[in-house]
Amino acid sequence: HRLGNQLPQRRVGLERVPAVDVLHHHDGVIHQDADREDEREQRHPVEREAPGPGREQGRREREGDRDADDDRLAPAEREEHQRHHRRGGEGELADELVGLVVGGLAVVTGGGRPRCKTYDPKDWGADAIYDFTDGKLTPRSLFKLPAAQGEKENCVAHNGSLVPVPGRDIFVQAWYQGGISLMDFTDSANPHEIAYFDRGPVDADQSVLGGFWSVYWYNGRIYGTEIARGLDVLELAPSDFLSENEIAAAKLASQGETFNPQQQYPVTWPDAPVVARAYIDQLQRKEPMSDAQLKPLYDLLDAAETGDASVAAALEQMADDLSEGNPLVGKLAATLRGIAANLR
Repeated sequence: HRLGNQLPQRRVGLERVPAVDVLHHHDGVIHQDADREDEREQRHPVEREAPGPGREQGRREREGDRDADDDRLAPAEREEHQRHHRRGGEGELADELVGLVVGGLAVVTGGGRPRCKTYDPKDWGADAIYDFTDGKLTPRSLFKLPAAQGEKENCVAHNGSLVPVPGRDIFVQAWYQGGISLMDFTDSANPHEIAYFDRGPVDADQSVLGGFWSVYWYNGRIYGTEIARGLDVLELAPSDFLSENEIAAAKLASQGETFNPQQQYPVTWPDAPVVARAYIDQLQRKEPMSDAQLKPLYDLLDAAETGDASVAAALEQMADDLSEGNPLVGKLAATLRGIAANLR
């Protein structure tokens, strides 16, 4: 688990929403060490060799799981099951996918065992991230929560959903007793965690099935169903990694009349000033401009929010002046034109 009660609260990522939180929370807290730098000082990261049982125990444990699975299968199925495990390898993962491909991310799951210990390989129970181009999946990377979990905490990636921030690919992921991760995989080769929430183990002394088996973003809130301890309702809060405008723009997203995170309908956003500001915030992280440079655009967006039709032509001119070689700049320009059209 993550020793959150002892960590300095530096960055806000997820906030509990007491007004809609209907079940008792025990002593769980929101953790704000988004890059987990402080936690790493206390815990070994997943990908490092650690003192203690070591990789040999992990190998024996994995083989024991496979033997137990094999015993439950018919002979013909058992042989195929064994062949499946002998093949392995990231290069063949696209052919072996067990899970759900969602906008380039595959959640490869299964099992209630602790798969996030210090000596577990980082591909055990991880997310596989792909580029989907010309009808083909190309493996790009793996993502696993960056903080190692305890020996008694079942932990693999399980049900999650996209968080519809325009211009970014963000996924909220359940990890059973590993808690909840908010992962940014906009750069498919370099996914990283930008916020998390973790209750700690159900029982530190014995294995108990528990933790978040699913977590879904819906209308601005994150709903986490915890097997042993009930429901958590969380809300995103602004941080260095996610701006107030991005959070507000996500709440405007349309994902179809009936939202089902397993179906992944196309997401659209209205041409609204806050959506334009979200794109600007993202551009500012990459190539910051001065307040003086941004002021004319912000003034136009402020006027547009009041319904001032006189700024429509200026918004269109601002859009025409933008260089659209950058896809994100192109989205900003298209949104500015849409806002102008709405004002006419």
